[in-house]
Amino acid sequence: MFAIKHVTLAAVVVCLMASVTFGDFASDFEAPDYNGSAAGVLLTDGNTAGGAPGGPAAQQGWYAPAGDDYYVYTYADNPFGMTAVNPTGGDQFAAGPIVENLITYGRGQHDDVLTPGLPVLYGFDFNGKCLLDDPTTATSYVGSFSIQPSAENYNVVMNWTDPGVTYSLMHQARDAANVAIGSPGVVAFDDLLADHWYRQEMILDFDTNLVTEVTLTDLATMEQTTITPDGWYLIGGETRPPENLMPTAFRMFSFRNNDTNANMMAFDNVSAQSIPEPATLCLLGAGVLSVVSARRRRRRVA
Repeated sequence: MFAIKHVTLAAVVVCLMASVTFGDFASDFEAPDYNGSAAGVLLTDGNTAGGAPGGPAAQQGWYAPAGDDYYVYTYADNPFGMTAVNPTGGDQFAAGPIVENLITYGRGQHDDVLTPGLPVLYGFDFNGKCLLDDPTTATSYVGSFSIQPSAENYNVVMNWTDPGVTYSLMHQARDAANVAIGSPGVVAFDDLLADHWYRQEMILDFDTNLVTEVTLTDLATMEQTTITPDGWYLIGGETRPPENLMPTAFRMFSFRNNDTNANMMAFDNVSAQSIPEPATLCLLGAGVLSVVSARRRRRRVA
């Protein structure tokens, strides 16, 4: 199904010698561009507070297309009890609402105009956690990251494997005949730790309709695992239907179903970048290293 390669970031420093063009979109949720607090400052457009879906963006073009909002929180004193350190995380991150005894569908979406005909490198830091007093009773799913319109493009979902302890990262890929691989998706990475920061990067080629490379970085150890998928197609399969819209946005999502499924999915360093030539692990390593070098290196704990 795919080839796997393990590497540390030290092994890909040499790749930075190559010329790489990035820059379509990147968000680190940091001040002064973003306002955040321990209690949370609205990132999107006020749906939780009764605003109209798809209303004006609250911060830097983000909005909630439906459901509930996303917020900007500080790592320090965050309300989720998240203690894991994100060495690339700076001071602030994004997550859904912290509301007890309510069903919430937290969505943070941003429009993106990409260069036609070029593959796209999507990247995001993520951390999943159960907020129940007894996290072993948690139910799936934890959250997702999707390329919109999701019914015509691609989704990555996070589901508990050992409730409250570990979860999987599942890619909702199709085969050449547009048949879903696995249900609800093919497991790209398994046994990810709760309250632990990872980074997912994936290259999607909308001309061939293929997922060409997927990399997971453990942000605590900086160890990378890269998958080269064999026959992972976007929705539509080998022949992308002409009516399928090209990506217009990407979305962070977290789900809480009362107090029976009190899950939190946090995100940081979200990016979408057109790349000028067939991409390799070098580009993925460059993306992570650029985030690390650009950030202040002070470690943050909740």
